[in-house]
Amino acid sequence: MIDQRGQIVVKQTYEEMEGPLEEGVSPVKMNGLWGYIDRTNTFVIRPQFEFAEAFTSGVAAVKKNGHWCFINHTGEIVVPCQYDGANELFEDRAPVKIGAKWGYVDKSGKLVIPTEFDEAQSFENGLAEVRNEGGLGYVNRNGEWVWRPAK
Repeated sequence: MIDQRGQIVVKQTYEEMEGPLEEGVSPVKMNGLWGYIDRTNTFVIRPQFEFAEAFTSGVAAVKKNGHWCFINHTGEIVVPCQYDGANELFEDRAPVKIGAKWGYVDKSGKLVIPTEFDEAQSFENGLAEVRNEGGLGYVNRNGEWVWRPAK
């Protein structure tokens, strides 16, 4: 990993590394498990997850024992491991999968948009791209259609 000046800040000694440092840490895979390192290449959360997303808004989606949950910067689970899929939290909404459908939770884990989509992307500028049997569309942070799929 390099910094903005092109200087090496973390030597690649891991099986995988996910993106740049976000909120001061980066997910890395070592011995088949994911944890988080800081810019000094020190583990701040030991490898213990099946997969790990980057931190956003103080939380990160991780997969543990086959289910997805959210942790804080100390590695404490703050939203229980109960989801079949999850992505990064943006604009206080994170896509989560329950069974075959996607919806959205807030930072506390409260389901704020029901799981009714076949696919769901992260929010950006107040909108999220979603897909259902009708096709591709966009919803706002309240789950209301802004652009309905064309049939």
